[in-house]
Amino acid sequence: MKRIVSILLCALVFFALSVSAFADCGPKPSLRVTLKGSRGERFYATLISKESKLPPMYIKTELTDEDYAQAENDPEAAAYIRFAEYSDGDGFVFFGIIWDSEKTRTIHMGYYPPDIFKVLVWYPDSGLMVSTGEYNCYAFSSYFTVDLDNINGFDIKAAPSYEYIREGIALLLRMALTIAVELLVALAFGYRGKKAMLFLAAINAMTQVLLNIVLSVVTFQSGFTGFIIFYIPMELIVFTFELIIYIFNLGKYDKYSGKTGKIVAYTMTANFISLLLGFIIQFVTEMGWSTL
Repeated sequence: MKRIVSILLCALVFFALSVSAFADCGPKPSLRVTLKGSRGERFYATLISKESKLPPMYIKTELTDEDYAQAENDPEAAAYIRFAEYSDGDGFVFFGIIWDSEKTRTIHMGYYPPDIFKVLVWYPDSGLMVSTGEYNCYAFSSYFTVDLDNINGFDIKAAPSYEYIREGIALLLRMALTIAVELLVALAFGYRGKKAMLFLAAINAMTQVLLNIVLSVVTFQSGFTGFIIFYIPMELIVFTFELIIYIFNLGKYDKYSGKTGKIVAYTMTANFISLLLGFIIQFVTEMGWSTL
């Protein structure tokens, strides 16, 4: 039994170190702006930002004679010219990326979007140019919605629209699966009594709810990397708490569970598997939904 515990401890430490190193390969901060309406007109949209706030990979380029020549026959090139020539009173500048409404109604920047931005929209048929006010990315993955049917002069508004339903589904899925897995591990360790299983289910439900609420707040603020950084120490806290509770109480519900070594092995195995599962679920949901 001691050998099993030692192996599990080494595996947990190895996983903690390898996952922390891998975290930088995960999803990066993102910004998604959904453009609704537009009264049936084609439009081009872009983001503008203060030059000092732009990530280093975005460089404002100067217009050339070739750009102007291309714009005569290419609507997208013409939009590029209009955005590049746009003068913003607050010092916001165009940094070279545009979206065509005939291809997409979503502005999506999945790799280091500007922290401070405005949405700029140009209608080529009428020549109308409208802009939102100044907005800040409010989370690791920030979502906004712009209603183009609600234009006030030359202004439009963007409203934060974080996908709470999506995050809620991921939260419930992670909790349900980890609780189910820990109960299956309990069966594998020989816990069969109804009272013991109900006790294990109650403790696991309590710890998983608290753990995942904390992780959801962290993910909102810091994304996948923050999730990984907090997940491992939080899981260790959960392991310690559950171990103490089980050692002093599990014997009351299952007369065969009184051996401390068995309780330690079960608790460590169950939490190690739930750690792996939670990481996989979070990584898959972040990577999958970030590409939609």
